[in-house]
Amino acid sequence: MNASRLPRLAQAILCVFCLQNANAFVPSTALGSVTPGESHSAITKTALAQVYKDLSLTTVSSTMNDASEQIRDGNAEVDEIFSKDSAYHCDGENISACSTNIVKHVNQAVADLGANNLDAARKNVGMALHTLQDFYSHSNWIELDNTGVHPQVGFSSVVGGQAGIAEPTCAAVSAINGCARDNLITRSLTSGYFAGQNRNLLPGKCRHGGGFDGSPGWGGINKDMSSCLLTGDGAFDSPHSDSHPQAAALAAQASVKLFRDLRTRVGERQYKALLGIGAPFAFAIDTTGSMGTAITGVRTAVGQIIDSRLNTPEQATQYVLAPFSDPTVPEPFVTESEASFKTALAGLFPSGGGDCPELAMEGLYKAVARASHGARVYLFTDASAKDSAKRGSVLSLAYEKKSRVFFSLFGSCSPYDPAYFAVAKSTGGQVFVIPQTEAGRVAQLADVLSRSDSVDILSVSDVLSGGQKTFTFPVDNRMTRLNISVAKVNNAGAITVLRPDGSVVQPGSPGVEQIPLSNALVLSINAPQVGEWKVNISGLDEFSIIINGRSALAFDSFRFVTSAGRPGHLGAKAYSGWPAPGATLHALASMTGTTQNLAFQFRTPAGTVLRNFTLSANDTAQPGVQTGTVQVPNEPFNVYAVGELAGRVKFQRVIASTVVPQLVSVVAPIAVGLPRGQLTNYLFKVRNDGAAGTFNFVARDDRLYITSVTPASATLASGASVLVRVQLTPPSTAPVGTVETLTFTAEHALQPDLRNFAVLTSQVIGAAIVGDLNRDGVVNCDDLGLVKASFGMRAGNPSFNPVVDLDNNGIVDARDLALVASKVPAGTVCK
Repeated sequence: MNASRLPRLAQAILCVFCLQNANAFVPSTALGSVTPGESHSAITKTALAQVYKDLSLTTVSSTMNDASEQIRDGNAEVDEIFSKDSAYHCDGENISACSTNIVKHVNQAVADLGANNLDAARKNVGMALHTLQDFYSHSNWIELDNTGVHPQVGFSSVVGGQAGIAEPTCAAVSAINGCARDNLITRSLTSGYFAGQNRNLLPGKCRHGGGFDGSPGWGGINKDMSSCLLTGDGAFDSPHSDSHPQAAALAAQASVKLFRDLRTRVGERQYKALLGIGAPFAFAIDTTGSMGTAITGVRTAVGQIIDSRLNTPEQATQYVLAPFSDPTVPEPFVTESEASFKTALAGLFPSGGGDCPELAMEGLYKAVARASHGARVYLFTDASAKDSAKRGSVLSLAYEKKSRVFFSLFGSCSPYDPAYFAVAKSTGGQVFVIPQTEAGRVAQLADVLSRSDSVDILSVSDVLSGGQKTFTFPVDNRMTRLNISVAKVNNAGAITVLRPDGSVVQPGSPGVEQIPLSNALVLSINAPQVGEWKVNISGLDEFSIIINGRSALAFDSFRFVTSAGRPGHLGAKAYSGWPAPGATLHALASMTGTTQNLAFQFRTPAGTVLRNFTLSANDTAQPGVQTGTVQVPNEPFNVYAVGELAGRVKFQRVIASTVVPQLVSVVAPIAVGLPRGQLTNYLFKVRNDGAAGTFNFVARDDRLYITSVTPASATLASGASVLVRVQLTPPSTAPVGTVETLTFTAEHALQPDLRNFAVLTSQVIGAAIVGDLNRDGVVNCDDLGLVKASFGMRAGNPSFNPVVDLDNNGIVDARDLALVASKVPAGTVCK
């Protein structure tokens, strides 16, 4: 049936789901429908494919995929953080400010790379790309018969040839002609006005268009989607949809140009770090007097690893050294320089001590905060954690950053701290209880596990109560090396590894390397046999198993997601924190490599299958992305991808970090810039859907900017919620661009494992002018428009922007409007 012949009401009903899943220049993949066009995520992937080709890279590693995801997440955040600001979308003829914003974020990314803040650099590049890409869809650049990228937009703060404020740009069209392609009447550069932003449609100007554009009139000029089905007002569609392919193509070309310009500015090493070419190395080391032997072993082994990787694709993107003791935990040392890192290692001298416990959790928190996303972090200590109560903050931050933590415990002082085992189990790491003489061998394990093409096959954490347990796993023909690490608290019992042909893997046999560790079996096997392998383990002990290897077939990510973004531009946004048990949620999985019969599983940390499920590939521009709805288990779980390759070869991959469903939830505000020397308020909404109880609220940050948390606790009935205010004040001397990582945790007072969290990463900015909401250095009508566009927004909404809530009362209201209005220059008339 031809949709144009349907009655208007019927058309609207048919497109209800299009509303939720409208795609094209939306943030990312839709949830549950085929996309009519290309999203920002797909366009960015297209650009990155050319960027990799520029570097003569023929395969994309796991660390590169992780970096790409961070860039695309930063891109998507623009539709949430700056949904009301026309300058971030090149809407409302705000094109010069749009270009200025792109330049600003690129400049900040350059500074971030110089400071080795890789996560921040990737986010800023992603934000710059979103605005740059929007220009080609929201302006009339293509309709002006241009076939190349604009030479100024994104690369200069001055953009010439724009229509004057009084110049008509679009002819009015009738309701029946809402998909008109010939409504432009100017040869000047213009862009459409979108209702709900900080600039209102002026007479004679172009609408953005589409079903969510409430601007007066009909039609528009956006090219966000590749369809405009209706003959009415173009609801749910893009009026200039015929130009969508050109808009997407030019957006990708402009994105490539932005990357190439970045390459010339930052140099090859930092550029590759931005793209995730190589893996980060991160170490947290106890430096008290009893640690001398361990420090020497780590120093020697790490130096050898660094030298072996120089000038190879495995040369590290980042080195982090986080020393700790008691009572001091100095700032971590972060660098891209091998020589500087070796010097820092050589400068570690054991000293002090006395009492046993050390500030291990504080040292670990700083290491995870400063290391880039997805890092393996290795901690060495012979003491229990004096600050073990901070383990919740460490767990939360590591989960959010996909970091995995490995502990080497040397046993002179209470090595079996439960906090260490809890963190390792949750993050997919391991605990090794060994003598100090073996510290260097654990550092060698970092060489095996911290590879750019590492993939995980099996992750198990369990307890032996006597007898034997057997774990089976498939090894496919895409695996070039197989690593098996089985760690136990005690050395009682036996560990046996069997190949598919039934033969026992013997350390030292051809192709088999062993890292000899007490209480552990660690093997690295070259060209492993394809088929079903087995690990047999016996005894009476707590143990963990990590099976990983090197392969181009990767399970890149699995996230529970919700629709987010500005109206008409919704895409998938990851949930913050852990989901509720039993909830039915959208899930998004990403795979690299061609597979057959792909399916997914939830398994307990002990390896028991809880649920099998499938997802669907709905985005033709991103065939590796799968979406669908799934019910969250009622207990902790890991997510596995299983299926076959050509020839019916079975494969298996796992996301090693453990998801712990919770009945308490935390909703964070959006992260904003922190003006140095000035107070910033973050309001977190905590809701309890379990039994009534008292919850403690803990906020920790790696820069010590937090000045207060109010209230510190609250008793919540089932279904009740509370707003918790966290205040931060960077010192006036804090360098602009400093990255600050804040972890907020709501934790049951009597059951510390009943908790949830949110993580906000902010950057220090220069002192802000009161009322300058868009941080462009002046207070004007655009700032007043931001308040009006956000009017009624309350704390507890994921899109709540603290910057617009000037009086910090948790709602954008008339008082905020009056505050900004009082700062607008006298005589200013805002239309």
